[in-house]
Amino acid sequence: MSPQVTHATAKVASIGTLLAAAAGAVTGTTGTAESSGLALHKSAKRWLDSCVNGSAAILGSRLPSSEYWRERRSYLIYRHQFCILMRYAPRAASVLDVGSALPPFVNALTWIQQRTILGPRFAGNVAKGGGDLFSIERIRTKFNVTAVQADFLEWQPPGWEVAQAPFTLAHAAAPKTVPPVFDLVLCSEVIEHIATPREFVRKLLAIGDLVVLSVPYRWEKCNDGCHHKQNRITRDKIAAWAGRQPLAYDIVEESSGERRIICVYRRQSNVSASSSNHA
Repeated sequence: MSPQVTHATAKVASIGTLLAAAAGAVTGTTGTAESSGLALHKSAKRWLDSCVNGSAAILGSRLPSSEYWRERRSYLIYRHQFCILMRYAPRAASVLDVGSALPPFVNALTWIQQRTILGPRFAGNVAKGGGDLFSIERIRTKFNVTAVQADFLEWQPPGWEVAQAPFTLAHAAAPKTVPPVFDLVLCSEVIEHIATPREFVRKLLAIGDLVVLSVPYRWEKCNDGCHHKQNRITRDKIAAWAGRQPLAYDIVEESSGERRIICVYRRQSNVSASSSNHA
């Protein structure tokens, strides 16, 4: 990933202030992204800039000081994502973080009571090469987070038993036939590693009332062991996987020039995949 980003100088807002501003933005008092589907950096730039600056100290106090997070805690992507989650999911009671190897970021979402992470393995001490894996019980007791060790595409979400059949793309094509399992589903820097992104993204959309995903934006194929299976990802490519354009999106550029895109999907959104401007 990219080098650390220098924090902008700003007056730090409390979490309550940021949440209030985020709730106001959703109802239309500080922005129009909820109704227009525009890019957040265009439709709510003033709010987003203020929130990103204000969230620096909040995230700095909530993310751990481990070797892994010392390098990443100042990345802009986390601050933008944090603000977007406050804006669009201020009343969420449950969250599933798909592909998370460790739960510290999801633990920064203190207003969400039920937090679950799902992944094939849970990395241990980075300084030791990650060889010491976190146990599911240790994650529960240390972080107060529920951990599910599974392949997401093979995993059967709780509640899908009502369909009396394993999850299939037929469910994803008609998600209203089964209620969402989580208020919020988060998936960060995972889909670029997936060989079947269409199935993966549509399963995300089927189980969450709100889905926020992020991926590298327009990155070329890398040859440094990054293990990306999807390259040159654009908003249109994500829309093709999802079957529709996102409700809102945000393109975040780090000081290194690396860019990532965050896309917001709501379960009831009727935004058409054809309404594209090739972002």
